[in-house]
Amino acid sequence: MAENLLASGSPDPRAIEELQRTVDWMLAMLDPRGTVWNSVKPPDDWSPTDKRPDKDPTQRVLDKSYNLNYQTTYVAGMAHAARALKSIDPERSAKALAAARKARDYLAARDWNDQSTAEIGNFIWGNLELYRVAGETSFLDRAVSLAPIILDRQFLDPSKAQDGICGDFFDDPQRTVFGNRQY
Repeated sequence: MAENLLASGSPDPRAIEELQRTVDWMLAMLDPRGTVWNSVKPPDDWSPTDKRPDKDPTQRVLDKSYNLNYQTTYVAGMAHAARALKSIDPERSAKALAAARKARDYLAARDWNDQSTAEIGNFIWGNLELYRVAGETSFLDRAVSLAPIILDRQFLDPSKAQDGICGDFFDDPQRTVFGNRQY
């Protein structure tokens, strides 16, 4: 939604409203410490498919378990939303930016060498989005400092390629499993 607003010369008011509601929801999913809650879901993980959401009586519970993928993606998404809303809704943009910073700061001291390539890539993406909206070089510097970890995991030997795979990235530091996301 944020990307569509950024690319549009004349954003549809419904798209703006949808992004605003999404940002409000995402703000509610941020723990005061800076972690991102996993989800709000039915206790058995299933909602009835034969009922519209406003007619569904299923009680929801807040799943406070931690998911690194959600945390890293949250940083990127909220920073991107902040940039998209900057001139449309400055107040909500500022809240989204503050939330992205808080979620990013929670991750900042983490040792990324042993993390999956996918999560490192997400964290780089989040730092780049923060740099784009806030203009602070510390975010760009952090992204640059993590890029060599990913580049070291790239499979570049075409003479040993299986099934024509060359250039893909291993997802683990041991370089044994290919990732499920491209960079």
